Amino acid sequence: MGLSMTPAQKIVEKGVGLLPLANWLGNVVRLRVPQCATIVRFVTSPLVFFVPFVAFRFASVVAFVASRFASVVPFVASRFASVVPFVAPLLVSFVAEAVGGPVSFVASFAKLLARLVAPRRRAFASVVAALSVSIVAIGSASASEAQRPARIISLVPALTEILFAVGAGPQVVAVSSYDDDPPEVSALPRVGALLDPDTERILSMRPDLVLIYGSQTDLQRQLSTAGIRVHSYRHGGLADVTPAIREIGALTGHTEEAAQVAERIEGRLNTIRRKVAGRRRPKTLLVIGREPRSLRNLDASGGVGFLHDLVELAGGANVFTGVPRQAVRASSEMLLANAPEVILDLFYSRTMSATELREERAAWSALPSIPAVRNGRVELLVGDYLVVPGPRIAEAAETFARAIHPDAFR
Repeated sequence: MGLSMTPAQKIVEKGVGLLPLANWLGNVVRLRVPQCATIVRFVTSPLVFFVPFVAFRFASVVAFVASRFASVVPFVASRFASVVPFVAPLLVSFVAEAVGGPVSFVASFAKLLARLVAPRRRAFASVVAALSVSIVAIGSASASEAQRPARIISLVPALTEILFAVGAGPQVVAVSSYDDDPPEVSALPRVGALLDPDTERILSMRPDLVLIYGSQTDLQRQLSTAGIRVHSYRHGGLADVTPAIREIGALTGHTEEAAQVAERIEGRLNTIRRKVAGRRRPKTLLVIGREPRSLRNLDASGGVGFLHDLVELAGGANVFTGVPRQAVRASSEMLLANAPEVILDLFYSRTMSATELREERAAWSALPSIPAVRNGRVELLVGDYLVVPGPRIAEAAETFARAIHPDAFR
């Protein structure tokens, strides 16, 4: 029987047996140092650029989360403050009882929990609920912040108004050549319009969202090729205005504000409907354009679109309701045949003096047999808000309704 070895001797013997392997590894390392150095440089070089970027993003996330928690801390603190006066005497009693040893400690701790949870269940539930809501809010707000565009360009005046109405105005960096409202747009760069968008300038401004009209297909293709997000829009009916507002709110990270704007508009439109309900609907001509001081090249609202819908909501009966187009080029013969009882003549591209208004009203004297002309029901309405399907649409509806049914608003 051989002599048994001590643990120390076994370790030494195993160490001696591993010496050849250790020598071989040493030779490999010594011979491969240059290659190892190359590998290390290859692996670490991307980290030199990646680590600062990650650190910056992490810092921004930490700052955002901290700001969200800061808004919740006062509420949580107030809830704890209501609990502390009740807890303090129980803690004193708990410490006094726990001095007796481990068994006494466990019993005292159980007793403390029972006393705390039973009478203060609502207080603790409020704290837990507040923390839970905060965590959910932080998660949803973080996602919203990540998707919210920071540089928006709008080529559609109606959408520009919507952007500012829902609180996305600070995110807008440029607008179309025809944007006039709200006043804040006067300080923004202009990048063309429907027929002449300045594509190069739009690209140079590095937008992350561009709002265009549906017919601007070439511009949409160029922007999409450049990797820029595009939202295409077309005017629809009156019923499409508030959904468009909600959609813009969702696109820009202002869902709640957009819902409030939409609800206010819907409420005002319903009020107007109620005021004119049950009244006779006079035959109404809505003029959307003509030559100055003349009835030549007169364009009127057809039977589709938000302008037609405004006339109907305001209690009128559009004389061209049977024409399935947004606009109708109306001759004098067509006007005489349709015999409108009320004429709404819109002037929305400029302001007008009293003299200009008199001259434009006098142009209708060329057709004295039309009932609206004969009875003094030609209403000249001035303002760009009358033809923009945006946040001021309810104001336009009320203007139409007051012109068609003035008695309903007295």
